[in-house]
Amino acid sequence: MQVVTFAWAPASEREFEERFALSLVGSRYRELGFAGGVELVFLSGLENLPSEYRRQLEASGWQLRDAAHLFSRHEDDFPGLAGLNPTHRRWLLRWLVARDLYEGAAILHLDADVVLNEDPAVVARLAQGLTFVLQGGPAVTAVSDASWYV
Repeated sequence: MQVVTFAWAPASEREFEERFALSLVGSRYRELGFAGGVELVFLSGLENLPSEYRRQLEASGWQLRDAAHLFSRHEDDFPGLAGLNPTHRRWLLRWLVARDLYEGAAILHLDADVVLNEDPAVVARLAQGLTFVLQGGPAVTAVSDASWYV
């Protein structure tokens, strides 16, 4: 089960870190000795982040993945969402991106503001075979049954 976090980068590294603090979270996970890598999927803006900062994120355990092309395609597919706040639009469309990106493989999604005190790999093993949304702010979602996306 792949552990996934979706994010989008504004115009600068500073704004990104203020919004998501993923450098800090990744460093904490490394300090705790967590082995489980988390794929950080960018719905937009990865190109806005300097290469040195991207290397810092990767060194702290994030596996960066650019999915802007998929997100953009889904935005085009649903022009009625254009009036939504950009954050809300991303929250909705990330599931279509996940469906396409992982092609039905099981994922454990952690909102970017989820900070675990357990290795994400352990949480993923516990969620294996389950499909659920632990809703709130933030949310944790396990998708083992791809029909959930439909």
